[in-house]
Parts: sequence; C-alpha cells; structure tokens
Amino acid sequence: MRAVRLRATALGIALGLMGLMGGPAQAACRQALALGLDVSGSVDAVEYRLQLDGLAAALAHPEVRAALLALPDAPVRLAVYDWSGPRDQRLLLGWTEITGADVLDRIIAQLPASPRSAGDPSTAIGAAMQFGAALLQEQGTCWKRTLDLSGMANPTPGRIPAMSAAGLVRSR
Repeated sequence: MRAVRLRATALGIALGLMGLMGGPAQAACRQALALGLDVSGSVDAVEYRLQLDGLAAALAHPEVRAALLALPDAPVRLAVYDWSGPRDQRLLLGWTEITGADVLDRIIAQLPASPRSAGDPSTAIGAAMQFGAALLQEQGTCWKRTLDLSGMANPTPGRIPAMSAAGLVRSR
C-alpha cells in the first residue's frame, strides 16, 4: 500500500510539473511547492523515515527529475517542513530554487539525513496548513503555488482552515 502511495506521489509531482511547462518566460519561477510532513504522535520513527526516504525517492524518480529540471529559466522552488502541534512547524528545507541537477541531488541527499523533531504529539493540521500558506505567500512571483501535506491521524487541536486557489480563506 505504501509503495503504491509513493509511486502515486511521484507520478502526481511529475504530472503537475509537466503541466506548468508552457507558461510565460518572464516569470521568476513556474512552481512553488511547499511540502509538510507529519511528525505528530501518530507517526512512529519508521513512518517518519518512510516519509523522508519516500520524498527523496520521488524527487529522484526519472519522470519527476526531468520535470523539475525541464525549464532552467523558470525553475521550481521547493520548501519542506515538518509539523505536529499548533506551534510545532520546522523547516527542513527553506525555499530552494532547483536550478540544476546539482541542486536537486543536494536536496535528495539532505532530506533523509534530517533528524526528527521532538514537538507536540498532537495533530494540528490547521496550523500546518496556515504555516504552509504563509510560506507560499512568500512566492508570489511563481506561476503556481501548491501546498501538499502528509498526515496520519485525525486533527486534534485547533480549527481546519479552508483553502482556495488564492490561499487560506477561512477557518471552519
């Protein structure tokens, strides 16, 4: 089941990036992609490793790699963070412009080496969404901005904000 999910993620990343290859040449970047990884109490050490190793494997997948490197004049920007409780979000990779294979290879090597944070064991997905939305607002020059969160359990504290194409719009 997890292998299927990782393959689906790799394919989803590739297809999403390939759809952005025809935008205007004057844009600073074609895609801002913020990825949030669950490190709440519902995620054990093996599952945490699976998230990081799976993300590195997805980025190294030939189709994803080709999509990420396809338009060097309009690169993809990537940020990765982990999240758990209402005030527990930590950047593993700040905004990084994927301008070449060397940058992508550095990211692929860096992610599996990231130690797990010891945050709140609760699952505050609303706070994780707000953190990701704030990251994406920093990337206003990108053609497209995408937030992708992994999560293992039902949210515990806080409210879950609704999202729109323009970003965070309200809590529900």
